[in-house]
Amino acid sequence: MWKRSIILLVLLIALVGCSGESKEKKEAIPLTIEPIDETAESIGRLLGFVSNESLAYVTEKEDRFQLIEANIRKGTKRLVYETEDPIVEAWIHPLRSHYVVHIAREGEEQLQLVDEEGRVERHVPIEASEVYVAPHPSDPLRLAFTLFSSDWTYDVFVYDGDERFTKFIGSPFPFPKWDGDELIGISERQVGEETTLLRYDREEERVMPLSKRPILDTVVKGSDRVDVVVERDEFVYYVNEERAWTSPLVTSFGEPFVLPFEKVEEGWVAIRAHEPHALEEEDASYELILVTNEGEQQLADDWALQMKVHCASRPLHCLAGASYERVWSPDGERTWTSE
Repeated sequence: MWKRSIILLVLLIALVGCSGESKEKKEAIPLTIEPIDETAESIGRLLGFVSNESLAYVTEKEDRFQLIEANIRKGTKRLVYETEDPIVEAWIHPLRSHYVVHIAREGEEQLQLVDEEGRVERHVPIEASEVYVAPHPSDPLRLAFTLFSSDWTYDVFVYDGDERFTKFIGSPFPFPKWDGDELIGISERQVGEETTLLRYDREEERVMPLSKRPILDTVVKGSDRVDVVVERDEFVYYVNEERAWTSPLVTSFGEPFVLPFEKVEEGWVAIRAHEPHALEEEDASYELILVTNEGEQQLADDWALQMKVHCASRPLHCLAGASYERVWSPDGERTWTSE
């Protein structure tokens, strides 16, 4: 009996060891990058990953503006959309099957809803100095958007592509975000006041608070919502109201400045400051971390300050550098554009 128990224990240890080795081998798969035929200088605006292999960006070629998808694993490019009108900005839809493209057509600006084959399925006339867009998470023909005037007053609208109808809403937050079919957002910051998370009830056309604590920012990705708050002079990140990770406080001209983070298959990738500082300080340094249910892991100790994190999975890799000119992975960094 004891002999059999010992044999079973040895076999169990061996199986666990093999499982660990397999996991290590899976995580150690090298990332192959084939640079595309495009210089970093010619990329006007990087949009981010549309798949684990491909990036989307906007460029200008011979007085024509192009939306390109580039497979950085194979070194190939695909023209998605082309226009003579300047592309002011573009956004990848959360489904990664559509784009929202802001074009400046002579006499009229438009938000165009473009599918992955470059077909313009809808267009929304707009007039504004600046535009903020929040595509609906599951409906590529619906979006919320904010039009800012030159004095930074704003109006918020919801466009329903099925009904082809644009509705003005009396929103108290300038940057609405979708949480399912509901619009949520951070209240407009006033001098001496704290911001909080609000929900806009479109049927009753009224606003209700979602949190009792002051919240600086919120990000919704799928079924997860991350709320960022300040506690004891540090940022605290709550995922679905559970404390997930912290970061030293960063400010810009005396106001809290939330560093970017992004959801990946493995968890959340975030830029974190090594110590509290103001953005105006030149000697500040940052790291890149991965946060999972098991805890956090440092991916890179020296990371450039970026306004957005662009990462993909299988294996995990992120765009590195202040201009996103390199691809970082656990086995090193390499460029994805031509020299």
